[in-house]
Amino acid sequence: MRAADAGGAEARLRRRPAAAAGRVPWRTALLVLAALWLAYRIAVGAVADHFAATNPELALSFVADQPLALVALAETRRTEGGAADVAAARAMAERALLADPLSMQALRTLALIDSLTGETDRANALMEAAGSRTGRDRLVQTWLLRRAAAEGDLSRMLTEADKLLRVRLEQRAELAPFLIQAMMEPEARPAVVAMLATAPPWRAWMVQRFVRDAPDVRPLKPILLDLKATAAPPTAAEMEGLQNRLINDGAIAEAYIAWIQLTFPRERISSLNNGDFRDPISGSPFDWRIVQPNGAQISVRRAEGASGQALAVDFLGGRTRFSNVRQIMALPPGKYTFSGRVSAESLVTPRGMQWRLYCLPGMTVIAETERVRASSPWKPFDVPFDVSPDCSGQVLRLELSARVPSEENITGRILYTDLQVNRSADVP
Repeated sequence: MRAADAGGAEARLRRRPAAAAGRVPWRTALLVLAALWLAYRIAVGAVADHFAATNPELALSFVADQPLALVALAETRRTEGGAADVAAARAMAERALLADPLSMQALRTLALIDSLTGETDRANALMEAAGSRTGRDRLVQTWLLRRAAAEGDLSRMLTEADKLLRVRLEQRAELAPFLIQAMMEPEARPAVVAMLATAPPWRAWMVQRFVRDAPDVRPLKPILLDLKATAAPPTAAEMEGLQNRLINDGAIAEAYIAWIQLTFPRERISSLNNGDFRDPISGSPFDWRIVQPNGAQISVRRAEGASGQALAVDFLGGRTRFSNVRQIMALPPGKYTFSGRVSAESLVTPRGMQWRLYCLPGMTVIAETERVRASSPWKPFDVPFDVSPDCSGQVLRLELSARVPSEENITGRILYTDLQVNRSADVP
């Protein structure tokens, strides 16, 4: 009997593992179901996110509180403009904000709705909150910029303009008037300088636009002077833009002073700058301006018989209308002498080469040197001239003397060095 009982118990023990192996534990089943549910929710959310902007109704059929879809529908109702539409738009935007309290888009839409209904203070507060969540939204940053401009907060206006321009250069034309306004105001200069000293990608364009469009370009000079002390000092193009605008405005003496103040200190500043051509030519209007012509080659080189460097013009033959070397001066009224040394090598031309000095404004000739042609060793020249009180500036220009096209034929070489303009003793 005992043996039979023992055998039955042993058989039952052998059958239990087989039965257990056929059943799934309830914990495992729950985990599988949870994983399936999570995958479903992720898939539904992804579909809703995908269609939120393009088909918000479809997105909301998957996720009833998808915030971007709610905002998209709210924007549609807001723009329809009716009172019921605006109320519906507000309700949708508030639902979006409840679903996502950090939603910049929901805050922006609520601000626009409050603006429509005349709740200006709340609209501004909401837009400020939206701006704290982004620095890249065009509508938000433009709103904040215009508000800062209206309140006279030029420093804040510059900050918002910088945010926009760093990501949306296509807004440059729209923002230029605000930036020009800031650059015109003396009290905004520290903020302007601090902003430009960061070398933002829009700086070169903005300085150029200011030079072109500002009613008065003079405020640019102290800005550029302050930038000299920063890690991003004024560029040659920025300095030349200021000088050229002042010259075009007839303020030649101011342009000359700006050139001296903005240019790195030089050992030799004189009435005629760099007349011995020892310094690199900067391109400033108060330095030599050289434009390479067709049919000739202009260079600065060492020349035999010259004390230093010389200006050389090699004519290659054929017709050349030449007036391609010039310098602007800002001589005060008085008597002067223009002098220098010249050499020519097989210079074949009907009339010859000469320097002419013009008075600004009007380009009236006040002096001209003797015409040079054929061949000649180095020889000095000088010509006296007067600067009258109404001559605010002068242009010295090297020209081929030609009255008709047939006199523009030229070949050979001419060289100049040691060019100077010196004030003469006044004659009673």
